[in-house]
Amino acid sequence: MVSKRIAQETFDAAVRENIEEFAMGPEEAVKEAVEQFESQGVDLSNIVKTAPKVSADGSQEPTHDILQMLSDLQESVASSRPQEVSAYLTRFCDQCKQDKACRFLAAQKGAYPIIFTAWKLATAGDQGLLLQSLNALSVLTDGQPDLLDAQGLQLLVATLT
Repeated sequence: MVSKRIAQETFDAAVRENIEEFAMGPEEAVKEAVEQFESQGVDLSNIVKTAPKVSADGSQEPTHDILQMLSDLQESVASSRPQEVSAYLTRFCDQCKQDKACRFLAAQKGAYPIIFTAWKLATAGDQGLLLQSLNALSVLTDGQPDLLDAQGLQLLVATLT
């Protein structure tokens, strides 16, 4: 039997609706959304089942911790700040190790190119950052090996050499 799938955005919209329309708390809204989709035969194995966080001023679209961390990592990589990159890679790995759905969502939202860029930044001589980048790549591709492209394989071979 083929199970139905939904996008993370669909799940998040249902949670937001439960919070806004039915005055539920975040935990109750997530639980209700899970029950609703599971009763319809939807496979939620690749869905982050937490309520998205709203920014302090409420101005931006709610987001999950993994996506905020990915944004922060991208910014620190773009600014070539190795210490920040190191800290964000550690947090990224910790979160991805906890939940397959976090890895899946991060991959959907462009984590591979960001980690690949951090890895290239680290090849300039920072062994600690290089190991963290390889670890982040390993964690991200766990269960999703198709993320590793030809360019990534070439860099991996060059790094191991």
